[in-house]
Amino acid sequence: METVPAKHLLQKTRSPAWFGTEYNLNLYRGCCHGCIYCDSRSECYR
Repeated sequence: METVPAKHLLQKTRSPAWFGTEYNLNLYRGCCHGCIYCDSRSECYR
């Protein structure tokens, strides 16, 4: 595990308006588990 400086903490979501959220806060970048259903897997490539 290592600390990486963040450019932004909040990300604007691309969810439909009825979903009820406008922003997402993801505290982790990547993970060692590699779950195929995880929506955070692509976050580390931004």
